[in-house]
This record gives sequence, C-alpha cells and structure tokens, in this order.
Amino acid sequence: FLSVIKFYFGGSPSIPPELTMIKALEEAGVLNIEANKEEIVSLKHKHAQLQINLQMQASKIIYGLGTTAESYNNLRAIFKQLSYNIPTYKTVSSSFKSKYIPWNEDPETVVELLKFSDKKSIISILEYGGNRYYHISLSNRCIWILHLTIPLIKELYTHLTDCTLSLIGFFWYDGGKIGKTVNGLASGLKIAGVSLKNSDNERLVLPKYITRSLISYCWILNCRSIKENGDNVKHLESMLLEQNDFLKNSSIQNEGFKLNVSIIGCASDHGIRSKLLWRDDNSESRCGECTYIFIKTSPYRFLNWAHLIKCERINKTNFVQHRNMPMTSLLERSCDLSELGLMTYDNLHNFGGHLKDLVPLLISLVPKSDRKFVAEKISEYTGIRTSTILNAPDSFFYFKGYHWRKLSLHLHDIFIPLCKPKFKNSLSALFDILTEIHLFNYIHWDRDDDNFEILRLRYCMLLFMYALQLRDVFSDIEIQELDTLYLHKLFIHSLKVFIYVNLAGCSCEGGEGMISIMKHLFRFKNRTVDAAFGTVLVRLMFKEDAKFKLASKENFSDSIVFTDDFINNYNPKPIKVHLIGDTMLVFKDFLKYCGFEDNFIQTHCDTKYRKRTSYETKNYYFKDQIDARVMKSQLLQSRIKFTTLDELRRQQNGNNLKNLEYSINKDDMLSTSFVYTRLFMAAQLDPENFTKTYPLFEREKIFKETNEEVPVTTDEQKQLDKIQRFTLKINNLLNCLDVLNAIQAHIETIEVYLDNDEKEAIPQSYLCLELDGNLAEGIEFLREEKWKDQFAASSAKNEFKKKFSYDLFGAFKDKYNYCFNIISRAHIFYSKINQRIMDYCTLEFVVEDKPLADKLIAHCAAFKIANRKFEIEFKRAAKFFYSVFFFIYVNPTLIDHLPNSPFLKDIFNDFTVSKDKFGEQYVVDVDKWSNCVIDEEEEEEEYEEDCEENSEDSEDFDDQIDISNYDAMDIETESRVSNKRTRQSIRIQQQSVPLIKTQSQFCDSLKSYFRANKYNAQQLSKIYNTISSLINREFILLRETDDGHCGFRSIANQIHLLTGDNLDHIEVRKAALTRFMNVTVENGIKELLFTQQFVASFVTKHLQAIDNGKEEPTPYWMDDYMLAEITYTQKVNINIVEVSERLESNEIDVHTYSMNYEGTDCVGTCNIISWQNHFDSILCKPPDGNLTRLQTILYRASHTQYSSL
Repeated sequence: FLSVIKFYFGGSPSIPPELTMIKALEEAGVLNIEANKEEIVSLKHKHAQLQINLQMQASKIIYGLGTTAESYNNLRAIFKQLSYNIPTYKTVSSSFKSKYIPWNEDPETVVELLKFSDKKSIISILEYGGNRYYHISLSNRCIWILHLTIPLIKELYTHLTDCTLSLIGFFWYDGGKIGKTVNGLASGLKIAGVSLKNSDNERLVLPKYITRSLISYCWILNCRSIKENGDNVKHLESMLLEQNDFLKNSSIQNEGFKLNVSIIGCASDHGIRSKLLWRDDNSESRCGECTYIFIKTSPYRFLNWAHLIKCERINKTNFVQHRNMPMTSLLERSCDLSELGLMTYDNLHNFGGHLKDLVPLLISLVPKSDRKFVAEKISEYTGIRTSTILNAPDSFFYFKGYHWRKLSLHLHDIFIPLCKPKFKNSLSALFDILTEIHLFNYIHWDRDDDNFEILRLRYCMLLFMYALQLRDVFSDIEIQELDTLYLHKLFIHSLKVFIYVNLAGCSCEGGEGMISIMKHLFRFKNRTVDAAFGTVLVRLMFKEDAKFKLASKENFSDSIVFTDDFINNYNPKPIKVHLIGDTMLVFKDFLKYCGFEDNFIQTHCDTKYRKRTSYETKNYYFKDQIDARVMKSQLLQSRIKFTTLDELRRQQNGNNLKNLEYSINKDDMLSTSFVYTRLFMAAQLDPENFTKTYPLFEREKIFKETNEEVPVTTDEQKQLDKIQRFTLKINNLLNCLDVLNAIQAHIETIEVYLDNDEKEAIPQSYLCLELDGNLAEGIEFLREEKWKDQFAASSAKNEFKKKFSYDLFGAFKDKYNYCFNIISRAHIFYSKINQRIMDYCTLEFVVEDKPLADKLIAHCAAFKIANRKFEIEFKRAAKFFYSVFFFIYVNPTLIDHLPNSPFLKDIFNDFTVSKDKFGEQYVVDVDKWSNCVIDEEEEEEEYEEDCEENSEDSEDFDDQIDISNYDAMDIETESRVSNKRTRQSIRIQQQSVPLIKTQSQFCDSLKSYFRANKYNAQQLSKIYNTISSLINREFILLRETDDGHCGFRSIANQIHLLTGDNLDHIEVRKAALTRFMNVTVENGIKELLFTQQFVASFVTKHLQAIDNGKEEPTPYWMDDYMLAEITYTQKVNINIVEVSERLESNEIDVHTYSMNYEGTDCVGTCNIISWQNHFDSILCKPPDGNLTRLQTILYRASHTQYSSL
C-alpha cells in the first residue's frame, strides 16, 4: 500500500487523482478487482468497484497485515480525500468479534460461509464457569484446513474431483502463565499424517510444501484464562472429545473433496496429562499410561528389555487390573480414540528431557580441572555463555529444547577428548546411537515408501542398542540419574507410536508458542484475556490464509538444528546389533513386541552366530546395507521440494534407491561397543552383576607440568574451590554485562519515541491534575532503583565494606548513565500525562485526538518494559558485583584471576591503594549504630547471602534479547550449613515481636494487605473491635500463604504456640480426614448428614491434597467439617472471625462462631480470621509472656515461603 500511495502522490497532475489511484491499485494487484475490465468502461463504474473492494479489504489491512489503529486511520484519511469511505478501525474489529458461529454448526453451512462471505470467521463462543471464551471448534478447524488446502491441490491436479483428503492427528494442550498474574490453558490440533486418494482409492502424491504446511504447525483451538488444575484439564478433555464425536458423525465436503480426520491420541507433556489419570495407592510411582513401574532401587531395571517388553498399554480391558480402581467415563472415551489407549508421546519433552538428564550426568563425571574446556565448548555450540561449574540445577536455566538438541550433535567433540582411551569406543558408540535416535524423532519420513518398514526396524534396533550401551558406560549409581519418565517414554511409547505416525508429528513445539503469543498482547491493564485471544484467533486465520496462498512460492526455512548442510553431509552407517548370551533370546522377543514377523526379519537381515568356550554371541545386520541406503535416501528426499506435477510423478515412479550414489564402508558399522566383554564368563552372563569401579574420564591433575597423578591436599582443594567459586561470580557478572549492553542498545533505539512525543502539541485535556492518576502510574512505569539496597549497611562492622564497594560500583553506574537519563526523562514526561487517556477505547467523546493518545500509551508501555528489564538486570549486576568485590576484599590475590576484561581491570586496579585512600576519608557514624545488635558471625557468610538471586527477580518478560546464563549455585559444606542454623537461632531470639495493642496499629498492619486494604477505617474498626472483644489480649495477624493449605497451616502454627510441637499442616489435615472416615462416617452420622457421593468426593479431594504434598497448592481448603474434626484430633477450641461482603452494597459483615473440644485435656484455643475461603492466623501473646515460640513462627513466615514446617 505504501508503494501505491507513493505512486499516487507522484502521479501526473493532468490525470484525475481518482483515476491515478485506481490505476495504481490495479497494476499493484492489491485490491484484486475480479470484475471484467471490458464491462467497466467509466471512471464512475471503476470508482464503485473500488469502493466495494476497499470495504472487503479493510479487515485484511488490520488483521492480515497487522496494521495499527494509527496507521489504518491515516490510510483511511487519504482514501477519504478521494471520496472513498472505508469503515473505521473499531467498526472492523467489532464486526469480526461479534460474528461467531456455534461450535456444532452444520459443516455445509460453514463451507458456504467460507466460500462466499467476506468475513471468513469460524470462531465460536464457549460458556464455562459463568464466563465467555473465544474458541474454534475441532470440526470448524478441520473445515478451515480443507478450505486452505484445496487451492494448492488444484494447482497440481487441475481436473481432480471426487477425492478424499485424510488426516491423522493428536490433541495438544498445555498450561502456563500468560501474564504476571494470569494463567492460561490452551489446546490445539497437531496433524501427524496426510494422504490424498482418488475415487479409485489410488494414492496421489502430495508435494512437501503441502504436507509440511499441515504437519509442522499447531492449529490452535482455544486458550482460556484458567489454571492448569485437574478439574479444568478434565473439562477441556471432555470438550475436545465431544467435538471429536461431532466431527466423526459429520460429513465434510467441499468442491468434490471429502475430508476424513482421525484423532488417535494426545501429544502433550506428562505434567498436564497426569491430571487426567487417577493416582493409585501403590508405593511405587508409575507412568500411568502403561503398566511400567519405576523402582529406583534396581539400577539397571529400566534398561532391561526382558522386563520392558512386558509393558502393556493401559486401556479399558486392563485398567482395573493395573490401577486398582474403576475407569472413569472420560478415560474410557480417551481409550476409544485408537489402539494406543492412554499412551502418549511428545518428542520435545521426552527426547529433550532425556538430553537434559544425560548431559549434566556426563559433566558431573568430568574432573573439575577440565570443566572449563567443557564450558567453552558448550558456549561455542549453543551460543549461551556457560559457567565452569556445570552440575548445578540452574546452570542450564536459559537452555531451550533446541539448545539441548544442538548440543547433542557435538557431544563427541566435547567429551571424547577427555575420555580414557579404553572407554572411548564405548562412549563414542553411545553418542552415535543417540544422534540416530535424534534424527528419527525429528525427521518427517515418507511412510508410503516401500522400504519404510526397514527404516522402522532400524529405529527399534537403535533403541535396543542404546539401552545396552547405557549399561556399559555408566555405573549402577550413576545410571539412576537417567531412570526418569523421559527415557521410559522414549523406549516404550515411541516404539508403539511410530507404528502409526512419524514421531516428528508428535511434538508440542508448534503449540508452546501460544503462551508467548498471548503475553505480547498484555501491554495495557484494560486488555482482557478473552478479548486478546479473540484478536489472536482472527490474526491467526489471516496469517494461515496468507501462508497457504504463498506455500508453493516460498522455500521452507532451514531447521535450526538439522540444517541442510548437516543432512547432506550426514552418512548413516549400517547397523550391527551385537548380542551376548541371554540377550539373543530377549532380542527375538523384542522384535515381536515391535510388530515384526520372523519372515520379514529373515528377508532383510543376516545373522552371524559364534560359540566360544565360556559364552556365545550373535550379530544381526541388514543385507546389502539396505538400512543405511534407505535412511540416506529419505534424508535427502526430506530436503527436496517439488513444485510441479511432472516432478512429483517422476519421484513416484522413479527408483531413487537404485539411483542413489552412496558409498558405504562395510567395515565401518554402527554397533554397540563393550568394555566388559573381557569379563563375560559362563557364570557372569547377566549384566546386572557388573559394577564399574573405574572412572570414565581421566582423573584431574593439579600440576599440569608432570605426567604423574599427584594427590590433592586439603589446602590445595580449598584454594581450587575458592578460585572456581570466584570464577563463577565473575562469569555471572559478565553475563549481566552482556544483557545490560543489549538492553542499553534497545533503550537508545526507542529514545526516538520520547523525542517525538516531547515535540508533540499535547492538548490541555491530556495534562495530569492533582487528583488524577498519571499515565506512567497507570501503566505501572515505576522508578524503584532497588539495586541501591545491595550497598546498604546492616551493621557498623560491614558499613565500611558496603560504602567502599558502592564507591567502586560508581564506575559501573557511569557506564549506563545515559540509560538512566533516558528512562528518567521518559518517566518525568509520561507522569505529566493524565491516565484517563487510556480509556479512549471506551469513552467515545472524552478524549480528543485518539491517535495521539494511542501513540502515547504505546510509547509509555515500551519504556515501562525496558525500564523493568533494565532495573532487574542492574539489581543482579549489583549483587554479582558485590559478590566479586567481597571475594577480592577477603583475598586480594584473586585479582590475578580476573578475566581479560579492561572494564573490570580498571575497576579493581590498585585495589589495596584505593581501599586505603577511601579509609582515610571514612568516618563511622557512632550514633547510627549505637543501639544495633551486631551478628558476630555475619561477615563469614556475607558473600553467600548477598549474592543469592532474589526470587522476585526471576519474572518472565517478553524479551527479544536471548543471551547469557546465570548460574547462582554456591557450594556449601556441612559445617557451613550448621553455622547457618546456629546464626539463624540467634537472629530469631533477637527479632522483636510487633504486637498489636491499638486500633491504629491494626489498621497500619493491613495497609499493604490486598484482602483488607480496600476497606475504609470504619470497616477495619469493626473487624478490630470484634477480634479484641473475642480474645481480649495483644495479638498479631499472621498472613498465611494463599495455597489452599492456609487454614491447616494456621492450626499447625497455633499448636506450636500452645504446646511447642512442630506440626506439619499436612499432618493436621491427614489426622482430621482420618477421623472423618473412621469415626464420623462409621458411627452412622453419614446417613444423617452426607450422601454417599459427597463422602466419596470429599475424601478423594482431601486425599489428593495430602498426596500432592505440602508445597503443592490445592483448591480444597478447610471447611466446617474439617474444623469440627480438628477440635478432636488436636484437642483445641477454635474461634473463627468471619469477614464477608454484601453483594448489594460496599458494606461488610463481621461475625464469630466457635467449635469447642468436649474433653478435659484441652491444650488451648486457636483463633482464625476467615476472608472468603482464605484463613489467616490470630496469634495471641502467651499468658506467661514468653515470646520465643512466637518469634520462631514469625521468622519462618518472613524467611521462607511457608510459615509452618
């Protein structure tokens, strides 16, 4: 459109402007005028035709091209000057969002809508939980897919009619945060197989640009602003199954094309999938989708194929037998989808998750002296700076799935140079097999190829070999790190799923981006999740439409991991499976388990049997190396794109395998390699008996100049550990610098926004008045500068260090002064603007110059995001800087270990001289610290505490800067932990207890509490008077964690206050539930008060909360039934102060009720305040005045996530 407008303004003045515009639009082909030009002879007719097309194109301009409201209104104004009227931005948006159809609309109606309507919307409204959500139903999604695919097929088969397009797919769903405080649950359709057949049931070849467009994409169905919990996931599954039933009973046809869709299962991570599966009461954990049970005490069990092939898929016939409970109707319907039953697979989580376990295990076996080499290699291959201490949980925090995959292709280059010579063959074989498994999980194989079953057999053999090789490389203790659900699903589930579809089609990668897409739409506070997702669906439809129209004209982007160069240069080796002893029989059963007949094996494989004195061996390998040839041929085909029907036919009729020029070295085969072969004696054939007693890698050598292994002394090891920790801190600081530099460049880029806004003529009505909020405040553009807290002294003892470090940090701050100035300017400017301009979308006649308001809001939001990122990284930089400073302060010789960074060298240059000069000017403020209690042990652990990452800094932000890795792992010895506990008890005793004595103190304590800060002084006074009259003592209001356990945790805290017993809130809940089941129900009260369904539901919910553990949130909070049981189990009286709000007014009601223990051995009274299903503790001052227990509870509440144990 820009080129058209430019042409118009640059046209000849002798030509009428209307004719110039029409000609430009016609030649540019933008408006696609379909009328016969011979019939349009006059300018008037052309004007009318153009007017119609402009109306039709308005929605495409907004959603298809992603035009902002400001740009669209400017373009509309230009057309209006030429007497062309197109609808406003708001009109187009509203018309699309108001046009929705039922999810179960007749397919014929939907097909006609897509054919003839100018607004091709297939969006529906879902009613759930009293809310309305936008979504696209499964049937309407499939109709849309057929609508997009037909034109591409017709380009190749111009006269094709009466044919069937068949799709095999999986449901995908996942949950996550889509905003700072907003959770989302999304679902979609993943297509894993595509085929086209004519009326004679003959297969027609489809080019890869069609099949890949369908398969390598997640067709989003819905995204709701609800949590990922069991109830919501079950409702989502039920809804998808209901839509699938409607789809199976419907006939979808369009222009002679019929669509068949088969949903055969689910491709999602096990975390969300497990919320559909009932927990069993066995002590061992299990997969839940098959009969496999994890037993960690049997190290090699999960690699024993004799045991693994006994696994069965869980279905309707065996569910009760293996899960010890009846199958729910929802799971029965899931099992009916296909022969897979409940079995699922997802290559992103399963293969990627296994790599995430395997690589740290390998690193942990590498000597510390060689980890620098490993870190450098990992940084080189992934592009992420990596610390030398690589075995910490947070070491790979910034690694995504594709980082692990890229790394897996280079494991040979990283670890083999460090490996002992006698283990190199074994470890190298492991990496080669892993690369092949990687390929099979991510390449789209041609399943219609005559030799595809050979390819599948190769994959099965690779998994068998991989299990054997893992047993050889790792000891019984080391291998336990890999006994996880990821490897189990890779072994068993992928074998079964590969029978039906390619594993590359079973991926969450296309759908995981849905959460990120949603995050980008929450720029302003007045944007709701539902409105945002409605916009997402409309834009997705336009982008999908454009993608399919250009599919045959554009090449697919190169894979990030499997590049064209890698695929073209990769030469698969022929496979040889080396079997010893009993594994020969196991392998035969394994092939049957994978679905291969003996005739097929004998046709394509040769064997070589050898019997020796103590044992016998057998080798399996493919005839004529056909497995390697088939794989190479398919790898090359996966990178070829066919665009014409003749090329497709040549591909279909040609014999590519014979024409393939691929030379294979018969002696160079992919096989297992065993170090233990020499140990195989007649009595030791079972590999379970072998335990490796020697290390995989060379022992580290402190003195590199000698070739002898020198034992490490205690002092040398301490010095080495100190240097490594110092290097870790330096690495964190340098990572911080990288991120800050990138943010600085971004802020300097958006400075132009501020420059332009300051030059604008701001209307008087935009200015902020005293009583109104400002724009910066409204968009939460705050200036906190919390980084300064890092240099705040806590005692006279550390005041000098803190001030001296702040003085040195001045050079660091000077480096980013320009950023501070830009952000400060922006904050001052947008603080002058009234935040009411944010309501320009809803208040039609209040805000003048709406485009300017839209621009100011967008620019203020951009600075807010940049400022927040900058402040978080700068706070981290201050922490890491002080950590480095403290190391050097204690041991100045560490300056020699600073990296070659001129910036750091300048800061710490002449450290001792600078310290002396600063000391000459330093004066201790005696009055300031006169009443301060000094912690004598504080200095020892200061660097440990000060450099820890604050959890509030680890928020997720939409960031285009993808660099650096923070490794905040600190090594602690047992003695250090012990010292910490000692100092912890000292601090507890020193902590003052802020007891509430007056009403004003009570009101002040609730100012920052979101449950109470909305109440006025009169309402708070009402609450205070009720509590005071109830307990008649000084008290503290302790806010319990809002996770569903709050009531039980409150009881646990008050039991500790009364008796000193250290109770877990899970114990409180469990004891109450036990009495409910064993006493209340059994004594016949059940028939009087409860229905059977209520008791079953009640018990199940609380059992689930208990099984999940104390750190897992639950929606099943404490109710009156549980309170009544607690009085008996804990022998306490309970007073409840209940605060409720009246719906018809802003008033509140406060009333009390009690539950009393009837025995004579009552230990005391617990007091609780209830805020609509949330409970907080009212802790009273003990009668004896001893505050030790109260101090313990307060310390836990302020220093840990939970106040009780």
